[in-house]
Amino acid sequence: MPAPTLPLTPTSSVTWICWGLDGGTNATCTALRVGCGDGILQTGEECDDGNTLNGDGCTAICYNECVYASNYTTWTSCINGTEYALGPPFGNITWSLMPGVRQSDPLCVGVPSTRPCGECLNITAMMCDLGMCDPTETCENQSGQCTCVQKGECFNKSQMACDLGMCDPTETCENQSGQCTCVSRGECFDNSLMACNPLLCPDPTTEDCIDPGSGLCTCIPRTNESSCTDGADNDGDGKIDCLDPDCCSDLACPYKINEGANGYVCCDNTLDDDGDGSADSLDMDCVEYRGVFNNGTSQLELANFDVRFTDESLGATRINWTFTQGIPFGDCISAEFNATYPNPVEFARGEERSVGTLQMRTFPEELCQVIMTAMAPDDTLVQGLYTLNPKGVAVPQISIPEIPAIIHPTSIYPPKRDDAAALYYSACVVVDSLETECSGTCSDLAKAKLAEAKNHLNAASIFLSSCSDGRPACATSQYYSTRAKELANEGLQL
Repeated sequence: MPAPTLPLTPTSSVTWICWGLDGGTNATCTALRVGCGDGILQTGEECDDGNTLNGDGCTAICYNECVYASNYTTWTSCINGTEYALGPPFGNITWSLMPGVRQSDPLCVGVPSTRPCGECLNITAMMCDLGMCDPTETCENQSGQCTCVQKGECFNKSQMACDLGMCDPTETCENQSGQCTCVSRGECFDNSLMACNPLLCPDPTTEDCIDPGSGLCTCIPRTNESSCTDGADNDGDGKIDCLDPDCCSDLACPYKINEGANGYVCCDNTLDDDGDGSADSLDMDCVEYRGVFNNGTSQLELANFDVRFTDESLGATRINWTFTQGIPFGDCISAEFNATYPNPVEFARGEERSVGTLQMRTFPEELCQVIMTAMAPDDTLVQGLYTLNPKGVAVPQISIPEIPAIIHPTSIYPPKRDDAAALYYSACVVVDSLETECSGTCSDLAKAKLAEAKNHLNAASIFLSSCSDGRPACATSQYYSTRAKELANEGLQL
């Protein structure tokens, strides 16, 4: 007969014994587990009844034997995470047994005597399953039962945290006694800014949004500045003459020429004060792009840095940033940035969050550095520095080189991507030549030229990544590529 297929996980503790072999196609086989049948439950055994016989509830190889209820009618209620089979009339179960077949084997058919229970128990995976609960619930094991537990109206189970985005725009999401609760902060509170916003008042032209001390943002009638040239605070709001938003349309003030004058006083009134066709944050007069990375240093040879960025822009309420990894510096084995979001990434003014993970690896006692950059729509560049320093040596402060004030790349180089790319790759060839030469023997001055050339080439790469025809980034990339070639050629001549 063919060798039987037993519900057996092969291990070194199991021995197969076969006889009646006929060219390997016919045999009578059985399996013995070392120690099985001695009445002592050991590792690898589910049961041990002191014998190696099938048909008694414990198989010959010490697995629980297939026992099932052949006349199952219903189940008991859930008792400590277990339901029990009942037959008619809710009792009198007739048990059947499949000798030699393991209880957990797919060959074991019929209804088992017991089964686990709980409203969010995944019977297939045999574990509590968060996906079986409502979006604002977790699935927790409570006294042996997988139970859906409400965590509040703004609990986000995919993030396992309170989520501001699940509340109304004028509410915050707060943890109150373990429940994520939407809390109103007033009629004109803006949770994207986490501040009072007069634009949310019914009439922003005649109303201000303030917190009178109650913690609630409230719309109140605005008393206008009666004169914008008398040096007095006519409406008692603490703002005098042209520094008062009431004066945005007054010809005595500079806003008819520059909407962003005097610290963006007139950049949130929904009006195109200077008549250039763009109002508030859409007017470049009203925007100053700023931001900061968290930076990071590790003394490990392999590290994963959580790259976090905080927008600190002035004027604009929402800003698109483009994030780029620069060329690694030092003795890096590898450096790779895994972005959380596709570029460009939209930030609310003042928002801080993770934008991805930077994995870096270096050799023992060597230094590896990577510059991360964020580029704003006007090509404003923000830099962050991440360093692996296993040896703990002094860390050089590398950065994107500044362009001399007398040089204006857009007046020298055409804003064409093809031109920028061609110049960048030609610069790479020259820099690589110097690096190859210095991998053998070169002077300290040549090494310094190489370091400076690589720094400029890194900058060229960063601006090239944001270059498209017509953008100033193309011209800026060409400036850095040209300078990298010049420095590398100077080093080759030393």
